[in-house]
Amino acid sequence: MSTTKPAGEGISDEEMVKEVAEQTSNDLAVESVFENESDGAKDDGEAADG
Repeated sequence: MSTTKPAGEGISDEEMVKEVAEQTSNDLAVESVFENESDGAKDDGEAADG
């Protein structure tokens, strides 16, 4: 039988940062999404498209 452990248990903050950085997109296309919604979604439809 397997056991469940909390996410990140047994690794350091530095290891967690490295792990997340490796999984984060460097694609500049996503930057515009954050810029466009920096003041929030314009309406519920835009928020759902998110």
